[in-house]
Amino acid sequence: LVRDPIASFMARIEVEPIPDTVIVTVSMEGADPEEVTNWVNELVASYVSRNLEEAAQSTSDAIGSLMTQMEPLRDRLVAREAEKFRYAREKQIFNPETQRASYNERLGSLEKDYTQTKLRRLELEAVFRKIEEIDRSGGDYYVIPQVARDEALRTLTRERGEMEAEQRKLLITFKPGHFKVKENEAGLTKLTQRIQSETNRIISAIRTEYGLAGARESDLEAEIRKTKEEALTVSEKSSTYNILQTESEEAKRIYDLVAQRAKEVDLNSSLLRNNLAILDRAIVPSAPVRPRKVINLAVSMLMGLG
Repeated sequence: LVRDPIASFMARIEVEPIPDTVIVTVSMEGADPEEVTNWVNELVASYVSRNLEEAAQSTSDAIGSLMTQMEPLRDRLVAREAEKFRYAREKQIFNPETQRASYNERLGSLEKDYTQTKLRRLELEAVFRKIEEIDRSGGDYYVIPQVARDEALRTLTRERGEMEAEQRKLLITFKPGHFKVKENEAGLTKLTQRIQSETNRIISAIRTEYGLAGARESDLEAEIRKTKEEALTVSEKSSTYNILQTESEEAKRIYDLVAQRAKEVDLNSSLLRNNLAILDRAIVPSAPVRPRKVINLAVSMLMGLG
């Protein structure tokens, strides 16, 4: 019967832990003390060396696995970035946040201008309706605030009042055909024409401003609708862009995590230390441990007495 030499060899080795420590003792029995001592030292040294090699191999495998994972992650990151920039070029999205802010600012300015223009148009509309009423009834334009406040017209009206007063005085003294009466009357007629011309200019300006205010209000309303539509379009485009941006950032985050882990593992491999060490090498024993002659003699004597 041929016995397994490795099993026979291992059967001669004994490993015993020292209580309450992380230390073990390794011993071996054999006929040749020097050979046994060498075997124990070589066995322990090989085990310690193998432990370091296995740790290094595990680290190398981990780095290889991480590098393998990084390839598809890098490809995914590049693809996401390319898709994001392609979409941005195609939809003319340069900076979504800035574009949205620009539209909001523009819309706010337009709405403010629209409100002011509408209020002014409503104010002029009330005046315009009064003018139309005066035109139908043949009333006096002096009830129109813009006419009543006009300084040039007020000056002309005051001068006409003075000339009318002068005309009444002249008619008391002279006959209607007198040259002074006719002279003053001609001046009065000319002044009245100037007043009428000035009044017509003011009324015409009111009509023009009212028409322009209405047109401006319509233009602003159309511009606001257009800006809102453009802002909505940008928001829709930005929504898709933001999704692509989020996917790109997530891909980069995962890639960075794996890359960082690979660097850490690689750094640890360069600082790898063995967690096993030989405290004391075996020395050649001074006496055999077997047979135990004293113990055997004592046992024999006790058996003989029995």
